[in-house]
Amino acid sequence: MSRAELLVVVALVVACTKPAPPPPIAEASAPVVDASIPAPPRDAEAASTSSADECDAPLADPKSGKSIGHTSVVFKLELVDGKKVVFKPHSKKGPNRYKGEIAAWRLAKLLDVPHVVPVCARTIPKAKLEAALAGRADAATLFREQAIVENEGVRGAVIPWVDDLGFVELEKEPLASQWRLWLKKGTTIPPDKQDSLARETSMMVVFDYVTGNWDRLSGGNVGLDRASTPAKVLFIDNDGAFFESPPKDGLARNKRLLDGTERLSKSLIARLRTVGVEELENALGKDSDGKPLLSDKVIAGVMARTKEVLAHADAKIAANGEAETLYFR
Repeated sequence: MSRAELLVVVALVVACTKPAPPPPIAEASAPVVDASIPAPPRDAEAASTSSADECDAPLADPKSGKSIGHTSVVFKLELVDGKKVVFKPHSKKGPNRYKGEIAAWRLAKLLDVPHVVPVCARTIPKAKLEAALAGRADAATLFREQAIVENEGVRGAVIPWVDDLGFVELEKEPLASQWRLWLKKGTTIPPDKQDSLARETSMMVVFDYVTGNWDRLSGGNVGLDRASTPAKVLFIDNDGAFFESPPKDGLARNKRLLDGTERLSKSLIARLRTVGVEELENALGKDSDGKPLLSDKVIAGVMARTKEVLAHADAKIAANGEAETLYFR
């Protein structure tokens, strides 16, 4: 049996906390009024849209750090060169979840999706992390109890820190119903959201379905790059993606969101049609230990869900026409 044939099987079983059910999809036909976007909480986890080339450069040693995770193990580190980063380690509480961050960034580059922040795969020496976190008892204890140490190092995802990042609360009303309505055929989209929030949420639904990210709408996982004009949505916090077996209820929620999305990005659908197993494997690449970042089972899941997205797009084109379905650029 060939490698490609083996990848047809989608594996099951990785335990995770089940997400809360999504807000109901609004059943309405009239235009709705845009909601205001709240100011971001301070000291929130975030990342910039800096160049991926920085992953080729050595990472400066951590000087200090603290825990910033709520449901996951996450540290904010200040490096000796003055830079600040988020470090999501390979941890007992969330083994391998850091890989979702790395894979999401690499897949976004492959698909020309400009809404996922850069992430580098890194292994940081245990001793240097312990020294950096020593000034914070809670962080030091969390690291000692949760970090998975291999060969005196800790693998993880490193993300540049941004001091001031907005958040779009897509999971809360009234915006939760509004963006769903914008993605229905025949509805009116506010002019200022046509090429920004409406298009970006449509791309988010497709991207999260392909990656199996069941955790997007749990809160605080949609950022807003306020330095962009217009402000650009950022798909942050992707460690709920690329599981060998995502929670069934999470996948069902994502399927409902996809089924309710009748307006898609023409460029994203076109790019998805061209991606094969070999290209996907090459793009997702290796972890910092030199081993493949994701298993064959995970890649099989990505390919299977990609086919489902394309089947959805084709069905909508047949029902509603290409112009109305491939509505966004």
